Amino acid sequence: MKVVIDNNIMKASELVIFAEDKIPEIDVLKNVRLSYKMDAEGKKTDKVDSVRYDCVNPDNFSMFTLKVETTRSVVIQEILESFRRTNVYCYSSFRDNYTTI
Repeated sequence: MKVVIDNNIMKASELVIFAEDKIPEIDVLKNVRLSYKMDAEGKKTDKVDSVRYDCVNPDNFSMFTLKVETTRSVVIQEILESFRRTNVYCYSSFRDNYTTI
């Protein structure tokens, strides 16, 4: 079993918060990033660990990042950039274990 709390200290990266009721129902997708696994020496490998979606809350313009533990993104960065060049915004909804873009 992995020890998460040591000497009353916990890494923020170990904290898991479920997004339900904490993020807006509809948000603006700003960026898509892949996160890669680390090897034993702490160096990045070429294996994808998760996908991070940088989003903006349209109500108060606050930014937040959603980390989805998957190896494939539902939106690729090239499509997002083509939307941005034509001033088209990509809205997303992360509800009920489904993502709507």
